[in-house]
Amino acid sequence: MVKGLHSQNLPADVAHVIDQLERHCLAPDGSLISKPLYNNLQLDREEMCRERLLEAMYLHASFEEESGFLQFGTSLTSNDAKEIQKFLDQAVSESCEGLIFKPLSKGAIYVTSQKSRIWLKLKTIRISRYCSLSP
Repeated sequence: MVKGLHSQNLPADVAHVIDQLERHCLAPDGSLISKPLYNNLQLDREEMCRERLLEAMYLHASFEEESGFLQFGTSLTSNDAKEIQKFLDQAVSESCEGLIFKPLSKGAIYVTSQKSRIWLKLKTIRISRYCSLSP
């Protein structure tokens, strides 16, 4: 229970909502589900992600890059704005679909089917018109 709230004289419907929120979690569809069921859904989702990752790794290993036809994504880890700008310019010049920016903190985990303010997706068509990392 929320500290201090039950010592107050709250209307019954407010107390009921507080009690429900303490014992339940929001499902992806916005409905309230029990915390044990929510934890099971999370475990199932993680297992599905592991399976998809293994499938993707298998598929990745079965293809060979061919210049001008198939190229796998590349990455850059840097705090240097000039180096990032060069990588960005190269992506735009090579007609890449886009770039994903994210911090390297533990909280920057990608979750499928969920939008996040931590991961920033930039389409190169918009980058070439509007963006620059230059001050």
